[in-house]
Amino acid sequence: MVNGIKVAVLDNDGYIALSLNGNRLPGKEDFTGLGGAGFPYTGNSHGTACAGIIAAQSNSNGISGVAPSAKFIPIRVSADNDTDPCTSWATFDLSQIGQAIRWAVDSANADVLSCSWGSANSSAIQNAITYATTSGRGGKGALVIFAAGNFSSNQVSYPSSLSNVISVGASNMCDKRKSGPASGFTNSCGVVFQPDPGGLNCDSQNWWGSNYGTGLDIMAPGVLISTTGLNETVTHQFGGTSAACPFAAGTMALILNANSGLSGTDARAVLEATCDKVGGYSYHLNNAQNQPNGTWHEQMGHGRINAQKAVLAAFVTSSCPDFNTTLTPETYWQTHQKTLLDELWYIYRVDVVAGNTYQFNTGCIGGATANFDNQIVLYDANCNRLNSSSNICLSSPIRVSESYTATYSGLIYVKVVGNFLSKGSYTLSYKYSGPAQTTCNLSLSSSSASVGYNAGSRTFSINANGAWNISSNCNWVSFSQGHGSNDATITVNYSGNKSLSSRQCVFTVSCGSASATYTLTQAGMNLSLSSPNNGATSVACNNGVTFNWSSTVGNPRYRIQVSTSSSFNDSLGLTGTIVFQQGNLTSNSFTVPGLNSNTQYFWTVRVHDETNGILSHYISPRSFWTGTCGSGGGGCSGTPVVTWVSPQPPSPHLQYSFFCADLPDVPAIELSCIGQMVLIVSPTNMR
Repeated sequence: MVNGIKVAVLDNDGYIALSLNGNRLPGKEDFTGLGGAGFPYTGNSHGTACAGIIAAQSNSNGISGVAPSAKFIPIRVSADNDTDPCTSWATFDLSQIGQAIRWAVDSANADVLSCSWGSANSSAIQNAITYATTSGRGGKGALVIFAAGNFSSNQVSYPSSLSNVISVGASNMCDKRKSGPASGFTNSCGVVFQPDPGGLNCDSQNWWGSNYGTGLDIMAPGVLISTTGLNETVTHQFGGTSAACPFAAGTMALILNANSGLSGTDARAVLEATCDKVGGYSYHLNNAQNQPNGTWHEQMGHGRINAQKAVLAAFVTSSCPDFNTTLTPETYWQTHQKTLLDELWYIYRVDVVAGNTYQFNTGCIGGATANFDNQIVLYDANCNRLNSSSNICLSSPIRVSESYTATYSGLIYVKVVGNFLSKGSYTLSYKYSGPAQTTCNLSLSSSSASVGYNAGSRTFSINANGAWNISSNCNWVSFSQGHGSNDATITVNYSGNKSLSSRQCVFTVSCGSASATYTLTQAGMNLSLSSPNNGATSVACNNGVTFNWSSTVGNPRYRIQVSTSSSFNDSLGLTGTIVFQQGNLTSNSFTVPGLNSNTQYFWTVRVHDETNGILSHYISPRSFWTGTCGSGGGGCSGTPVVTWVSPQPPSPHLQYSFFCADLPDVPAIELSCIGQMVLIVSPTNMR
């Protein structure tokens, strides 16, 4: 069962079926400007149906999601217009969707993002997706999954067409692509559906067809799907690629639950490589179209997903650098005995020398044997699977011989794992053969580089006459190749630095007994606080307190926080009682009204580079004391006027008192101090 994987459902309102309540985490109610707290306007049920396919818990209605113990995060990015079905999917600001994607990764810690919608091209959305797939899950990469679209088009919709998302088409009950009429048509809203080469096959739905072609990755069921409706109802009519997308998201949750250490790239490979090649199509390799994970067809992508096969494959995919035992091969056979009882695999760490050939066996030679079906998998020091020669030398049970000629000197990991979760006892035999590494002449074209805070890359050249290896413990740096031989040009890729201070990565190139180092220094995002000064006293506050700061970040957007508590971390900012916060500021100066007299406050700021999509950490807060505030300072003069703008008034049994503060992020009640200021707060935030 999936107990910790979080799936963000970016959709319209909904999510209120009882069978979802146990798995519903706090979401973000509004990235549209319409409010709603993640709950529906009248009949908005699209998000509820999608969430049910992922995470509904089995109940008397008989509905269970693909991953019924996964947690889902409702994030509202759109709202239905109930009066006009032709404009039923309304998103008012695509940059808000970009912010929603970033919020899902940064604030909600989502592992998977399920997006059953499409949009116009948007740099804000594209940059946010890139951020999610590179920075999500602690740098392993979140999985972003999109519906391919329902227009019978030979091009998948945007953003499904982006190479760093997983594009999901819809299959029908015959395990073929859900295709539309061969003649094409225009619907009542004026949307043109292209003639579909598949034509209608075994379903009777002649009003839509799943998009296909370049960029389509996988298929999942999308016709007459049973799932949750609003208010604990059940629908048996949900469909489209909107239904297929959450099937894939739920399966991805199962994959990550089976092996949470997978990188985003490896998890995607598991999902795509284990698809069933159904429908009678002629699948083929399509690496030229960036489809590296097995055979592919323009109508079906890599095929229809198979959750069981995906989970089993996830169990045997990389789990290094954790290991159980270190082996030291010699030129003669040695053995190691092990019985797999509670564990599913056993991992060995081996030091190898470039040019030597290493052999590992669970049968056939060197005293090796096993009483269960098994395989041997080899990984390099960075947990990437190595190309090795595998031979099933005996069957019933399956026993294997694995041979690998080292292309670099350093560490490899050897995993012995049962096929399809089988377990038992084995004796592993191992040895090496071949000459030792000769003396290497090694030099680098440069030894250092300094770069800005944005993500980017640098290149340098390795000049060597032997096999070399690059080692580094910096998780924000990767290399175009980590090992090789002779001369090579290496691209160093680095992520954006959200810190306000610089950072440095020193990595080593080794070739035989020779080594050389390269130092990459990356600047931090520039931000400093100006006034009020730290520890200032008697700060004037008659007309509010003016805060000033400075930054050299291009195209900045700032967020300021003011608190009466010093509790702080650099990701969330001030974590005590927030008396004021405001985001999306373009100026580096802001006046905060309504602060109290003779009170100590703490303040901090962070900056967002809108052009490059990098959000800084909060800067360490400063403190100050206000002086005596007059009528323009703390408190409100005049008679308070309360106007309710929430869908319904509060309970008459609740009593509220309030003070003048600015809480713009939680629109529910409008409080106006006549002649002074307008405040937006919610009942839960009133004092």
